[in-house]
Amino acid sequence: MSAFDDPSTALIHSGERINLGQSWLHLYRLDSRLKGFEMIVASSNNKAVENVSAELPGLKAVADDAPDLRYFKTLSDTVFERETWGLIAAVLGNAKNRSRFKNIFWWNKDVGLSTYLAEVSGTPQIFEEIDPETGARSTRPPRIITAENPPRSQDEALRRWRQARAAFLAALNESRTMLATAERIRGFAAALPRFAREEAEAEVAASLAGDAVARSRAAAEKARTLHADALAYRSGAESQLAEHDRRAPGLLARLLRTQGAREWRSARAPLAATDQQARAEVASAAQRLAQEEKALEEATAHSRSAESLRVEAARRHREARREVEAWRERLGDRFIDDAFWEKAHADKQKTSPWLDAEQERLRDDVFIAAMALHRAFVDAATKPLRHNLGALMNVFGGRALPTAEKRALIPDLWSSLFLVVPLVSTTFASVERMFRDLPPESLGWLFVDESGQAVPQAAVGAIFRTRRSVVVGDPVQIEPVVTLPDRLTHAVCRHFGANPDRFNAPDASVQTLADTASPFQTELENRQGSRTIGVPLLVHRRCSEPMFSISNAIAYENLMVNAKEPGDSPIGKLLGLSRWIDVRGRAEEKWCPEEGHKVLKLLRKLAYPDLTHRKPDAPDLYIVTPFVVVAERLRKLVEESALLVWTEDPRGWTFERIGTVHTVQGREAETVIFILGAPAADQRGARAWAGSKPNLLNVAVSRAKERLYVVGNRELWRTAGLFSELDARLPPP
Repeated sequence: MSAFDDPSTALIHSGERINLGQSWLHLYRLDSRLKGFEMIVASSNNKAVENVSAELPGLKAVADDAPDLRYFKTLSDTVFERETWGLIAAVLGNAKNRSRFKNIFWWNKDVGLSTYLAEVSGTPQIFEEIDPETGARSTRPPRIITAENPPRSQDEALRRWRQARAAFLAALNESRTMLATAERIRGFAAALPRFAREEAEAEVAASLAGDAVARSRAAAEKARTLHADALAYRSGAESQLAEHDRRAPGLLARLLRTQGAREWRSARAPLAATDQQARAEVASAAQRLAQEEKALEEATAHSRSAESLRVEAARRHREARREVEAWRERLGDRFIDDAFWEKAHADKQKTSPWLDAEQERLRDDVFIAAMALHRAFVDAATKPLRHNLGALMNVFGGRALPTAEKRALIPDLWSSLFLVVPLVSTTFASVERMFRDLPPESLGWLFVDESGQAVPQAAVGAIFRTRRSVVVGDPVQIEPVVTLPDRLTHAVCRHFGANPDRFNAPDASVQTLADTASPFQTELENRQGSRTIGVPLLVHRRCSEPMFSISNAIAYENLMVNAKEPGDSPIGKLLGLSRWIDVRGRAEEKWCPEEGHKVLKLLRKLAYPDLTHRKPDAPDLYIVTPFVVVAERLRKLVEESALLVWTEDPRGWTFERIGTVHTVQGREAETVIFILGAPAADQRGARAWAGSKPNLLNVAVSRAKERLYVVGNRELWRTAGLFSELDARLPPP
């Protein structure tokens, strides 16, 4: 975004338009540089994806010290019917969700984005109100105009854009500089052993080079002595020969070879030989001296170089050590080195590496500036965005684009929405209908939530339409639900040449296939053997004790680390500590009426917490069971009990808050009441099924943040596989 001087130029007119009666909407192509950042959250579990996209905009999702982090808050508050910080997510998927979003996001005259963009485009907007008592009409500016303070002209929008872009680029540069420094320090820390080794090696090399200089200097000195001796020897020989030549006979005597001449010549021969030998020795000594002096020069140069390398290696090691120690002192436990890996497992898992609060704040500043940049971009690109979004809202309403050329622009319409709302959620079942006209890899990111519950084939359409996938899930929570018999699904796999052990649910899920494809692998040993997963996230932040320890023991080999601080529990104040309420009762199928009445007794304490009979707040509570029949009978019992005084829709509350364990996957509450059922001694098969794998018990227990109340026959259930861990960690009443 920041690459554009004028954001409106990021949308290029396609030459296409759609007619809407007497009006029309132009269709714009989005610059390719702005594509590929769209975010989809998808799951087989509708509640899970709705929870994600509803929680992200919540005011509690951002820090209290970020009051400027607001993004179309007026509209977002209306969309999510609660206080939010910004419109960064939308719950889409099925037609009902899309219609609701469209009607608020676009068509709401008081807070809708269409109203806002029309005002920014220069068309003043008025909202008309009718007094419900008098019928009097009055007008006022729409709330989104008064609350969001839109620019009053394109010039003002561009001025705001330039300011937002400058602020963003400054924040980004500061953050990147900080991260580059942190990376440099990380590199120094990793290189310290090498720097120390290089310094030691350089010291040895410098010492050896110094020794070589000393040896070479001694050899050169010896060569100088030998050369001097040779010169003296030659000087003596030359003197003797010269003296002898001065006594040489005359020319006539030498020609006549007189006896004196012959004696002189005979005496001169050894003197000449000595002189020749002396000259040769001088030449040899001079050559050796030159060699030794050259060797000394080379050794000295090498020594200087070795000493320079030693000084540089010592400096590099010293400065790196100094910077590393300064950052070690600054970061404390966040500094990652060999000592860090020797810490306890829990300490390692709960540490956020390398960045302290000040550095994290710089990254926060980038996000805050980026959201301001988004807002300024929308303001400055109002006209083309208004047309593209209007066209997409018509598609949401069921209006098909009439030609192939227009349908080819649907990816640009979707990307225009993602420019305003960065993330949308959907179930896998709705992907085909919602994104039916999108070609492969036309969107950026797919985040698969609760992937351990999704059959592999469910995610294919979403993966097909996105460029990158992040798969998040837990293979030891609820497995995929498969309605076809195993024999049939195995036969289908064999018919198409697919390995059923790898691709057939419920043993296979989107999670297991993603783990298999992950370049990072973790092997965990458990009671049934070993299993391989991808990247484990081991820090748990939902459940207080004893729920955390139960899940940790039955599903995670006690590798999870609890970072949850015990929270306030209004239900716990009325019902007491988490416990197992032992009920011995009769069986009607898997339903136990006595267990149901025990649940009613708990609900009665919540319905009438004091003697004032005031209407209590709705408890944050789920009541779950392993068995469908128990859920059905309990819903009926609770609905007819007249205890649900906190709601005007008892039937709706029971269907929302009472069900099988499968229905609460991906959800959480302050308290869970786990009603077991199967109370007869001969129903051991049903109990064994529930306790044979960790998945069901793990989900039931880990939905509860503060309190867990188990209702059922303790004597029978304590021997049902993993329920022995539940028995060991829950006190009796």
